[in-house]
Amino acid sequence: MPKLSPGLYEKLITEALASALNEDFDPDFVERETLDRADAHILLARHLYREVERSLGQLAGDTAQQVALANRILQTVRQFTDESEDAVVDPPEALHAIGAPHRRLAGAATVPPRPSIPLGTSDLLVNAKQEPRVG
Repeated sequence: MPKLSPGLYEKLITEALASALNEDFDPDFVERETLDRADAHILLARHLYREVERSLGQLAGDTAQQVALANRILQTVRQFTDESEDAVVDPPEALHAIGAPHRRLAGAATVPPRPSIPLGTSDLLVNAKQEPRVG
């Protein structure tokens, strides 16, 4: 765990973080708050995202193990909800586009060109030379 310093945080308190807070800081200087029932899912999901991403990263190069882990996590999650399971296909694939029928060429499809920045990434675009840009 990275060294903590005084400042503002919006972080789920895990066992490791609680231990670090207790060891390194005066309890009177640490502001804690019980999670709001309406917003608890946000901090919990962020924490799970980081932990699952780290675990999948440790299995890099072994997509079969990554898929097995992802599907096991989904199976566990579904035990607590009414939703049906949406398991990852094996071997794993990503959808990149669905073409529309070409207006002039029968049987051909048109697909917009992919941007140089992945669609799921939130990068700052500054329109600098040789950098990705809008338009």
